[in-house]
Amino acid sequence: MPDWQDSAGLAAAAHKLKGSVIPICAPRLFASAKRLEELGRQGELVEAAAVCAEIDRLLAEVHAALQELIAGGLPS
Repeated sequence: MPDWQDSAGLAAAAHKLKGSVIPICAPRLFASAKRLEELGRQGELVEAAAVCAEIDRLLAEVHAALQELIAGGLPS
């Protein structure tokens, strides 16, 4: 759980998440992480809470898609 008083820490964590998302090609998750990073840099912590909720939802979608891909196997 993020420290809602640490906007610089939030921006740094969002930046790391953004970089981690690039290899898995999840553009909506990338955009949300980018938005969260911007909000952290601006100190907009109230709005950041809603973006965090969106990121949680998108992470669950990506996780489910990856599980489905793994379960189905990769094409030869």
